[in-house]
Amino acid sequence: MTSNIQKEITFPAPWEFRIIAFHDQVEKVKPAIVQVFHDSGFEIKVEPGKVSREGKYQALHVSTTMPDRETLNKISLALVKIDGVKMLI
Repeated sequence: MTSNIQKEITFPAPWEFRIIAFHDQVEKVKPAIVQVFHDSGFEIKVEPGKVSREGKYQALHVSTTMPDRETLNKISLALVKIDGVKMLI
């Protein structure tokens, strides 16, 4: 029998955002990511991740502590709206 129980997250919680961006737009995406976090009161560093096999996408990583679910949701929604971001994992 499988269960659909979702793990509850206790905030504040350490969080890693993995942002998949178009590789040819990474240099304009990075400052936009920093701005999203800055607007919410965070000072972060964007770390480069792996480039896809075909070279079309690149992962970017941001590690921080999320104070609450509302802030997590707000930042997540803002990140996926950045031009050049393919998805957020």
